Amino acid sequence: MKQRLTLVIVTYNSSEVIAECLDSLIDSFKSGLFKVVLVDNASSDATADLVKENYPWVEVIRSDYNGGFGAGNNLALEHLEGDYCFFVNPDVRVGDECCQKLVRFLDDHPEAGCVGPAVTDERGHRILSYHAYTNLLTSIWSAAGLQRILPLNRTGDRWEIRRRPPFEPVEVDRLLGAAMMMRRRALEDTGGFDERFFLFSEEEDICLRLKQAGWRIYYHPGPQIVHRGAASTDQNLPMAVAAADWSRYLFMKKHHSRLSAEVSRFIWIAAVFLRLLLVHLMSPLKGMPRAEGYLLSLRSLLKPGYFERAVRPQRRNDLQTRVVD
Repeated sequence: MKQRLTLVIVTYNSSEVIAECLDSLIDSFKSGLFKVVLVDNASSDATADLVKENYPWVEVIRSDYNGGFGAGNNLALEHLEGDYCFFVNPDVRVGDECCQKLVRFLDDHPEAGCVGPAVTDERGHRILSYHAYTNLLTSIWSAAGLQRILPLNRTGDRWEIRRRPPFEPVEVDRLLGAAMMMRRRALEDTGGFDERFFLFSEEEDICLRLKQAGWRIYYHPGPQIVHRGAASTDQNLPMAVAAADWSRYLFMKKHHSRLSAEVSRFIWIAAVFLRLLLVHLMSPLKGMPRAEGYLLSLRSLLKPGYFERAVRPQRRNDLQTRVVD
């Protein structure tokens, strides 16, 4: 079979999960459909060495600092081959024929710039793996805690309350970043991921830029992956909590009016403060990492620039080194 795509995985201290991910790809890899590029964001647990030793068919790129999900994916762009690129998290197990089905879908839908598979948790339950774009309405909805009770979403141009994904392909706003296959030409139209987003919102940003460039985004329930989830974020929960809130504000600043972004910021300051109080009152010891994250969020939202200065990992000597094994 002709090599049609490049599968990209970004790792950070992923030694406990990467073997399952790569093992799930072996049979499809043998078909010759794709190559695999793994970008390691300066792991301290020898993830890159483990992969090199046990999976010699994987091309490994080592970064000397943790630039985040988007920056890691960008390091792989000059190594792409084929018509498509499949971005996959290291805590994902790719189902049988998943890559083949996604490729066929993109072949059959030339207007599609990106497509995502069905996502199940480890118990086999399908989860909602696409979401509406963040705007002032959805930001307020989430800040008020309503998203957990009444999940607000969009398919096509229709707003809806939906808890489970449909069983037919649908056009959506944005996909879960755990597994997204993009048309290489569409990816080139966007210029890659915006590296200002360290963690969270980078997939939303690139999906929106794809739409602005005239491409469509689809959810396809046929191909499947299993997503363990939080394999990287659990390693530093406070930073992950702060990154989610800060990235939401960055997205609002980039794609909406200054007034909308600032209204959203102040609403989230109030929401995070209330959540910090609840954690302190209900679970002061068990909730300590999350409470620390809320404190970092408050500092970041109250002092724009704090996240970049004090929370986000810094480049060593302000120099990024890329080494390909």
